[in-house]
Amino acid sequence: MTILISIISYREKELLHTVRSFYEDADNKEALLFSIVSQDDKHPNLDFIDKKNIRYIKIDWQETYGSSWARSIAQRAFSQFDYYLQLDSHMFSEQGWDTKLISVFNEAKLLYDKPVLTCYPAMYRIENEKRILGPVTTNQSSDIYGGKCEKGSWPTKVERPHLSACNYLQGAALFSDRSFVDQVPYDPGVHFYHEELILTMRAESKGFTAVHISTPLFFHFYYQDREKAGRIFSPLIPDEQHKNLDVIDDGDYPKRLLRGEVSGVYGLSIEEVKRFCDKYKYKIDKP
Repeated sequence: MTILISIISYREKELLHTVRSFYEDADNKEALLFSIVSQDDKHPNLDFIDKKNIRYIKIDWQETYGSSWARSIAQRAFSQFDYYLQLDSHMFSEQGWDTKLISVFNEAKLLYDKPVLTCYPAMYRIENEKRILGPVTTNQSSDIYGGKCEKGSWPTKVERPHLSACNYLQGAALFSDRSFVDQVPYDPGVHFYHEELILTMRAESKGFTAVHISTPLFFHFYYQDREKAGRIFSPLIPDEQHKNLDVIDDGDYPKRLLRGEVSGVYGLSIEEVKRFCDKYKYKIDKP
């Protein structure tokens, strides 16, 4: 049973460590299919992975069209796989994470027809060039209930029981089977601010359930410690040197999506948007 591991990076200092960790800590290395999109002027050597098990796309950081665009490329790199794991490029894993994650997913399948495992992962930090767990060592869940869709507003973080349904897919950590990619492919046109919200809405419209996983199987490096690791992209303030800045920062497309004006595989009907907002008491200002 193969796992497509989708990782995108932007001028990222932790990419090599992330890939090496998930490769070396896996029980079944031959079952891993790495799809890496590196947006940088220097790209780490990943030759320790067999060529048949990796698609390594290298893009100049000035030429990128944003995170969703890169994720859509990563999703399409392999045509045959059984499971899909989406990660950020600044993470590391527990030993045997692959066996454990599939086991948890099978548990979730007994509770939900179409589960997507997700969480706001536990943290690690860097001190004196060493990676140390904490300060938060448990997974949390992002919660949009009673919230509002506006630029700069992010979900609150809450504690949830293991394998309980939640209302937000965390782009840094989600796992499901092949059907999720087939039915909810990444929309390359969505800007960073709306990426996870719209992905969650589209997944719910296809009958998928976001399911919180409380067991820490991987850890995430958060912005609080970013300055210690060197220059890493802040999608909130794109580099002025970006050749495609106007496209990346286009706020009109997500607004049209939320108005039900986009059809096709990436589209949402106005009824689906309203149903989602009513269910979670979520407010979207009229664009």
